[in-house]
Amino acid sequence: RYNFLNTLFSVSEACLFAQMVDRLDQGLIPMHVGANSYQTLYKMVAKALYRTHVEGRLKEEIIQDPSKYVELDPDNAQTLVDVRDSGKKLILITNSDYEYTNKMMTYAYNPFLPENMTTWRDLFDMVIVLSRKPDFFRQNMSLYEIVTEDGLMKPAYVAKQGGLYCGGS
Repeated sequence: RYNFLNTLFSVSEACLFAQMVDRLDQGLIPMHVGANSYQTLYKMVAKALYRTHVEGRLKEEIIQDPSKYVELDPDNAQTLVDVRDSGKKLILITNSDYEYTNKMMTYAYNPFLPENMTTWRDLFDMVIVLSRKPDFFRQNMSLYEIVTEDGLMKPAYVAKQGGLYCGGS
């Protein structure tokens, strides 16, 4: 009966579901589609979004033209620099793969980096991709270091500052 909206992805799912509810209420969804209740409609929306996400079609489309989906903020990079300069450690932990993360972060941050930085990775003390959150915080999972730009990995037994990793916890 209830579904938690605890990620940005789930918020977009809720927005799409709300739009589809409006269409269902207006009789704009044909009966042969099979969405004859809100519960059935939700399951259909969730399944469609899950498949789009897991199969990578959504991310492929986004990285083809990030400007269509990302609103750049020149102050974001400087904000992270200010946090680091205040003595804080910054770690990027994302469920996305390295290819997608690198392309999106390059687009969003590299143009606004200070002169002493060459890449968005310089903003962070460590980067972890494919982290499998929330399990990342609840389970003990293997950590791998990404050692080449094309994603070759090797087991990592100790995380080091400046490292690029996959998985772990």
